[in-house]
Amino acid sequence: FRNVRVTWLVEAREEVRTPAGRFQAFRLRGRNPFSATEIWYAPELALVVKEVQERFVGHSLGPGRVTTELLRYAPPGGERWFGFSLEAVNAAVQRGQGREALAFHEREAADLERRGLPFEASQAHVAAMWAARPLGLFQRSLKAGARAIELLRAERRNDDVLARLANAYFTMGNVYRMAGDRAAARRFQEEGAALTAAFEQSRSRLFWSAVFARGLAQVALAEADYPTAIRQ
Repeated sequence: FRNVRVTWLVEAREEVRTPAGRFQAFRLRGRNPFSATEIWYAPELALVVKEVQERFVGHSLGPGRVTTELLRYAPPGGERWFGFSLEAVNAAVQRGQGREALAFHEREAADLERRGLPFEASQAHVAAMWAARPLGLFQRSLKAGARAIELLRAERRNDDVLARLANAYFTMGNVYRMAGDRAAARRFQEEGAALTAAFEQSRSRLFWSAVFARGLAQVALAEADYPTAIRQ
């Protein structure tokens, strides 16, 4: 890994607006040769409530811009909150909180859609898909995944959206395979594989091509089609 030095400057204390509300925050700007980042830190909450990263040419992920904002804030002692990442979902399942996490993600997905935040809602649907899968609740997993794909297909395409869409297709294929519907499993893996050509970054194309080759090999293995599984 490269050693990268980042210089940070506190530029202002100001009000910042996010989907979770308005907050008084310090605006900090950081810069290195590959990216520039602005963050808004709200000291009363002890949280970063907004972040904007601008990637330059030469960044490992390629040029681009990512904005991250606080969607909801609940003070300590309120409803239990579950993260949307795969790691957070798996941790909840391992703690025996899988059903609680699933219900939370389903509620959050519906609420985010009502609030007019379809991209964010798609991530909650994906989290619900992940939570339902190890519980054996395949129909709920597939319903959540199908809705995530529907929402993501309506978004403006870039490599980040494509990666999330590819992830949803791959997981849907896996869930169908686990449920015993190998034809549907193959269809989702093939449709996902077709998306890989749209990635701008060659690294992403190679990565997701390998992911879907693995998915198709798993389907072939489930069908005892060993020559196809080996070729994949």
